[in-house]
Amino acid sequence: RVQAQFEQVFSAPQREDGESLQGAPGARRSRMIGQLWSMKLGEKETLPLLREMGFDDPAAACEGIEALRDSPVTRSLSETGRRRLDRLMPLLLGALAELDQPDPALPRALQLVKTIARRSVYLSLLVENPLALSQLVKLCEASAWISDQLTRYPLLLDELLDPRALYAPPGREGLQEELDQELAQFPLEDQEQVLDRLRQYKQVQTLRVAAADIMGHLPLMRVSDHLTWLAEVLLERVLKLSWDLMVERHGEPWCGAP
Repeated sequence: RVQAQFEQVFSAPQREDGESLQGAPGARRSRMIGQLWSMKLGEKETLPLLREMGFDDPAAACEGIEALRDSPVTRSLSETGRRRLDRLMPLLLGALAELDQPDPALPRALQLVKTIARRSVYLSLLVENPLALSQLVKLCEASAWISDQLTRYPLLLDELLDPRALYAPPGREGLQEELDQELAQFPLEDQEQVLDRLRQYKQVQTLRVAAADIMGHLPLMRVSDHLTWLAEVLLERVLKLSWDLMVERHGEPWCGAP
């Protein structure tokens, strides 16, 4: 049983053929989930399978899966993109089946997949990192807001790779240090790029606070502290950048007699 679980979590996603060990517990259901996505199951098999996977409304789940599979986005994928999507979907559906309430998480996860489908690097990220995929479905189950943020800003998916950092937002000094490291990679003269990095930094840190709150890793009374520190650090940095820009253009301000 331990070997089967290890194969499912760590080995199976990386196998190019997408097959699990023959004879391992759960291998039959894994094959059927793959057949569900590839349209090789009939309705008499599909609905019982979805119910076995924990869906209270298997018909709605089936409709959502079919809508993604037959959507214009999926049909327009390149051969590489479609191959990666076909590897991801059985893994995603299998991960959803491990949740206590997969019904609300499924449409959120499907919408995210639809959004990132044309950027197959994100599909690969989830296929090749089972831990990231596991965190994704848990967050989709726990919070519609977090799911929406991940869908709107797919760059945030990188944060799922390390749950230790995701669920442990830094304090005020840590925020300042991380922001310094982020901006050190870009010339401050490139204002547009600096502003983009500030926006992305704010999204990443807000996601960390929200995820830690939702998953119970951060006491409610500390949530406001972290959000306050984030606002203060960003405002201080923007004020400094604005001051430096003004001085560069107009010189140091002075106040003297007329």
